[in-house]
Amino acid sequence: MVELLAPSGNFECVKAAVCNGADAIYLGGKLFNARAYANNFDKEELEKVCDYCHSYGVKVYVTVNTLYKNEEFEELMPFIDELYVMGVDALIMQDLGAISLVRKNWPDFPVHASTQLTANSIKDVNEFEEIGLSTVVLSRELNLGEIRDIVSNTSMNVEVFIHGALCVSYSGQCFMSGVLGKRSGNRGKCAQNCRLNYQLKKDGETLADGHLLSPKDICTLDVLPQLLDSGVASLKIEGRMKSAEYVAGVTAIYRKYIDMYYEDKENYKVDKMDRLILQQLFNRGGFSEGYFRTHSGNIMMCPVHPKNWGVYLGTVKDYKNGVATIDINKDLNNGDGIEIWTDDEEGVGCYINKPCHIGINKLKIKGDIKVGTKVYQTYDKELFDGLSATLNKERFKVSVAGKIDLHVGENSKLDITNGDITVSVENDVVQQALSQPLSDELIYEQISKMGNTSFELVQLEIYKDDSCYVNKKILNALRNEACERLLEKIVSSKKRRRQQYEFDQPTYPQASIQEVSVTVRNLEQFETVVESEKVSLINFEYHEGMEKEISSLVKRAHQSNKQLNFKLPRIWRKYIYDKIDLAKFKEVDGFLISCLGHLNSVKDLGKKLYLDYTGNVLNDHSFNFWIEKGLDIVSMSLESSANEMVENDHSEILGYGQLPLMVTHQCPIGNYVGHKIKDMYCDRYNHGESYKLVSNTNEFDLVTDCGNCLCTIYGKAIDETAATKKFSSRFIRFDFVNETGQEVNKILNSNNSNGYFEKGLL
Repeated sequence: MVELLAPSGNFECVKAAVCNGADAIYLGGKLFNARAYANNFDKEELEKVCDYCHSYGVKVYVTVNTLYKNEEFEELMPFIDELYVMGVDALIMQDLGAISLVRKNWPDFPVHASTQLTANSIKDVNEFEEIGLSTVVLSRELNLGEIRDIVSNTSMNVEVFIHGALCVSYSGQCFMSGVLGKRSGNRGKCAQNCRLNYQLKKDGETLADGHLLSPKDICTLDVLPQLLDSGVASLKIEGRMKSAEYVAGVTAIYRKYIDMYYEDKENYKVDKMDRLILQQLFNRGGFSEGYFRTHSGNIMMCPVHPKNWGVYLGTVKDYKNGVATIDINKDLNNGDGIEIWTDDEEGVGCYINKPCHIGINKLKIKGDIKVGTKVYQTYDKELFDGLSATLNKERFKVSVAGKIDLHVGENSKLDITNGDITVSVENDVVQQALSQPLSDELIYEQISKMGNTSFELVQLEIYKDDSCYVNKKILNALRNEACERLLEKIVSSKKRRRQQYEFDQPTYPQASIQEVSVTVRNLEQFETVVESEKVSLINFEYHEGMEKEISSLVKRAHQSNKQLNFKLPRIWRKYIYDKIDLAKFKEVDGFLISCLGHLNSVKDLGKKLYLDYTGNVLNDHSFNFWIEKGLDIVSMSLESSANEMVENDHSEILGYGQLPLMVTHQCPIGNYVGHKIKDMYCDRYNHGESYKLVSNTNEFDLVTDCGNCLCTIYGKAIDETAATKKFSSRFIRFDFVNETGQEVNKILNSNNSNGYFEKGLL
């Protein structure tokens, strides 16, 4: 049966998840997790959570899913050892260097590949399996067909998100928050720039205005049967920063429909009231199904209002002297909350202090309220009170079986078993019955009264003499002691012995020479750099039809005494790599890759391998991971500052380039001027025009890959050509995106410096 995995930001959320049917929970410690602004748990709280969850047979996964700086390993490693000892069931991780250390030092500690690792295909999954990971959390952009293909071709557990907030960018490939606000999403501090207001512009004209990068939350009740049919192992609810009531409500509803599927999938049907409850708990303009059956499009977006909408209630009919006349479509009770939208998007709200009925109602409420404005119910007191109550009662029990022996003249004895764990307890000697002997019914009645424990007796074998007798007090004592000892044994069985671990910093020789590498996207740029005496290595980014011209490009580069690498598409999904015949690139000198899926595709071709900076290498251990995988050159993360750069004969540092802040299928051009609703392509396909995304403080270039329906959002160029002179890396890299040949030539010969190395991004 599939696992239902629920989020927990505090202990109330843990109880909400467990008591409403979660099979596992995921949560973060105070350090090293991708929700730095959630409450999170200290060591003592984590151990309490583990013991509580394990007493109900619920697994605990801890998110250790950020990128780490070198100095943080001194604190990270003992933290992981503490998690190991207290019995955490698995770690959810992103940093490949940290993952390799866990696999080395705690080989029996399961590790899950975080969605931050951008797992898009079986190519990625095969490499994750090779390095010893047990579960992979797939990118949310994958469709049902891709998920089925991956599940059918791996022995790893596959996990997918089924409800909650949706990132507009591929997870692990978004640098917008880190670059713009020094709050890295890869470091757990995302500022959610995607929820801000933007204008889409062309030639200075505003074509669209709103929260253009803000997706609706996903709800997969309608697609749940297909997901379960696909064979996924785990269904994940997003929401570690949500309330306990949210966790309780969402978990309970998905538990209901998962059970419905297994009990009678032919009659699977979603109740509209359950949809309404989910909307009341949290939604942004309704829900979408995510990418499971929709490639992308404005049907998935919510450009109007990026916060919780609640449930539509009615409209303002009149507003005078602080009194709003509202026509509502449902009854409201004392304590319910409403919000009226205002032009500044903050809205005004109030709690209801008297019952309101369907129709016209007058409410005292102050604010910039206009006639015709929509009104939403944002808090349903009866619903939330009911969900709060579930935190104080156990929704389910752990099944146990018992065996009781009652033989005259011998100690009374009770065995209780859960799975492969059994405890045995004894009490007073069994007496000869003087009048009425014990009945089986009375014995079962007393032993099955397990009260406030986490256990439920489902079977009891009774072995007794016909004339035996013990009083109820003895039976109760047997049951209570057995339950107490079984609970202790279940909890202790999850604990592990402390391990000796080591994590020496790997070292490599300093670069003997420093060379210039470049990345180009078109022939004009290529012709410029191939003539430059400064450049020794050219990375040519893939474009459709490139196979036909690669031989001439290689020949041209070699004539100029330069190496030519083929840069693989940053997103490596099946429908993308199926189009590319890598055998036709056998003449290139090497490949520029950015993920393990790329490595899986090219590692046997006998070429030099280079890792792009989008591979997110921030520390020596991650650097070493890739070198041990056979990489020749590793580029440092965009989020590395000057004192964090790995500098040696295998490293590369970005000296110049427009920064690729986000890569998304939710192309603002297609969604807001290309009339793309939910299909793959829009009517601006291969438009060849220059569009920009503009906020109050920043301007971004939109670079489209229409063939694969992808859009990369680029920030302003950084120029570190002066600062990089002091670094002893093997390569200094220049990345060109939309620069003309003349601009490329000027940049290559420039020594300006206005970049980020000295200040750092984090």
